[in-house]
Amino acid sequence: ALVSIFGDDSVLQFGGGTIGHPWGNAAGACANRVALEACVKARNEGLPIEKMGREILTEAAKSCPELKVA
Repeated sequence: ALVSIFGDDSVLQFGGGTIGHPWGNAAGACANRVALEACVKARNEGLPIEKMGREILTEAAKSCPELKVA
């Protein structure tokens, strides 16, 4: 998980993941933001995001249709 490797003080580039979203760029940006925020929140709560990444993102996608589609 990039959050574990680079921490909060980093710049992450999501180019193709954002532009390639089936609903367009804005939806891709939304999906990326929600996914990253969910991972940071899980890390801050002490969850092992490397092992629970799929579960964390699946849970986040329940409230974000853009992430669910991605």
